[in-house]
Amino acid sequence: MSYDIQKVKMIISDVDGVWTDGAIYKGKDGIELKRFCVTDGAGVAIVRAAEMELALISGRKSEATAERASELKIEDVYNGTLNKIPPYEALKAKYNLTDDEIAYIGDDMIDIPVMELVGVPIATENASEMCKSVSVHVTEKPGGRGAFREAVEWILTKSRDGRPDAESWDATITLTNEGAKRAVIRAGHLENYDERQYILLDQNVDADFFNAEEVYTTNLKSKIAEIEEDRDYMIAIGDVVVVSDSGITLFTDTLSWDNVREKVFTDDRVVFITEDQDTLYGIGFESDVELNNWKILKPTGVFHEDEDER
Repeated sequence: MSYDIQKVKMIISDVDGVWTDGAIYKGKDGIELKRFCVTDGAGVAIVRAAEMELALISGRKSEATAERASELKIEDVYNGTLNKIPPYEALKAKYNLTDDEIAYIGDDMIDIPVMELVGVPIATENASEMCKSVSVHVTEKPGGRGAFREAVEWILTKSRDGRPDAESWDATITLTNEGAKRAVIRAGHLENYDERQYILLDQNVDADFFNAEEVYTTNLKSKIAEIEEDRDYMIAIGDVVVVSDSGITLFTDTLSWDNVREKVFTDDRVVFITEDQDTLYGIGFESDVELNNWKILKPTGVFHEDEDER
């Protein structure tokens, strides 16, 4: 089966069986849970670094899918569409693309009609044999275990445009503002894209932040992070934990840091533990980097430490 991977400008992916292992966990009152892989979140960051479009078309409607897509800022999401041709055609029209310019990642029979149209059809390791038979590549990893990211890396490795200009392991970078050290960021792996002025840190990010006098104030840890050098801007993604030198702790899924404005913020759910060990819950958060002047945009609850002692 012939294909031209150099033409690919968009990646479309199924969700269940690609981003997940296909299992659905049912809780009390009908609560539905799915297990997603953080590594695939890094795959989304890599797609953005390559300046490709990304969309999800899921055959089964799921709040868990919607939540994961929202967390990763994926805008084009078709959630609960058994016939995948109409959304596929809509995406082609929206981005003015041809079939040859699209790659699709799938695992089951409902993916085959689209896979037979696209230029680069990809199946996961756990995919049905019929799905694999119409694919130009099969991932080594199964769905829910990093298959999406593996597929993305395969596409970009074959495409010259997707390769970083430099990469390093056990990397440390220092960011400044008006000559003063404001952050020292460490990660297990770094990819640098010079033309885009973009850095991807995709293994165990550990960042120390400093005030204008270069005094340490805050530490951040996350699974991955993206740095836009032209904007002096970073977004941490996946299991984000921020701890200030005063003992304040913030937990969230993503957190943006604007070095110019000296602000951190997120639209995601947050858990915030104050110096007095009160635990606050909410959606949306903004603060200075020191976590001294903070605001939860939509508070949803509070737990007072002394209430547990009564």
